[in-house]
Amino acid sequence: MANLEALKKSRKTDRGAFTKAYNKVEELIALEDVDISELEAELNVLKVKSDRLEITHASILELLPEKEFEVVEDFRNKVTRIETKAIRIINYQKHNYLIYSTIEGSRAREVIESFPSTGDNYPKAIDCLKTRFGRHDLQVEVYVREFLKLVQLLKFFSNNLCAIYDNLEQQIRALETLGVTTDKSAALLYPLVESCMPEDFLRAWQRSLNFHLGNDSKKGLDSLLKIFKAEVESEERINLAMTGFGLKDETSYKNGSKLNKGKMCTAASLLSTSATVEKSCVFCNGKHESTKCFKAQRMYCSEKFKILKAKGYCFKCLKAGHRVAKCRC
Repeated sequence: MANLEALKKSRKTDRGAFTKAYNKVEELIALEDVDISELEAELNVLKVKSDRLEITHASILELLPEKEFEVVEDFRNKVTRIETKAIRIINYQKHNYLIYSTIEGSRAREVIESFPSTGDNYPKAIDCLKTRFGRHDLQVEVYVREFLKLVQLLKFFSNNLCAIYDNLEQQIRALETLGVTTDKSAALLYPLVESCMPEDFLRAWQRSLNFHLGNDSKKGLDSLLKIFKAEVESEERINLAMTGFGLKDETSYKNGSKLNKGKMCTAASLLSTSATVEKSCVFCNGKHESTKCFKAQRMYCSEKFKILKAKGYCFKCLKAGHRVAKCRC
């Protein structure tokens, strides 16, 4: 009996918590513009309270099954009814959000708009989108094709190690998200990654001890990326140090000292017929070579191509006056 009394006291407390959570969900459902995030959170709270109350009811039923049977059934029906109503409201707003989150005139928008905007149709629209556009094999093919494009694009920026590494990491990460890990597809990814590397780095890589790892493509790929990452980090530290002290400026001396003296006019300079042309960076208009631009190293390849195309510069040598097809460099 003592155990039964304790259970009844616990049931009273659980009923109060359940009623409070139930009333909160009802208030949110009655609102016209309800915040579905808040509604979902309160619905989860209600489920927790109902589960706890159900456990207490089950414990009491073991002692008094006949008296408590009707109460348990009524409690379960209330939870089911309000949960169904809340889920319909949540799915209705999600369906509307799904429409506006797609591009107007796209095939995805047309598929979603083909379903009437109701809460019951939201799961159907999601299933249809997954069937049409969520095929795993097609997504993998898209990223593999992007990888192949990357091999073609990065050869024009072989001196920018940071951009190469960032783009490689992006593509490998995307494939790993789709389940194409380096464990499964190392034999495919290894030659693609190797083709993106600068020639000087590949020569050093093939002379290293890590290159001779047998026929294990996985170990070879991991070792290649690890060494390339270390090379990129080293390059970034050098760029940071050189830029911070102005050592990359063309007027700086090799020993790091920079004289703040004005240019002196001499007879030789006055009689000189060759005009000195200052070097100007195509990316930031700074007084340095375009290949040594620190700002350009942070740009994506698409941004660099856009700047070069707009200014009429060669994609290969970064000089004006000709295109990459007629480049003699």
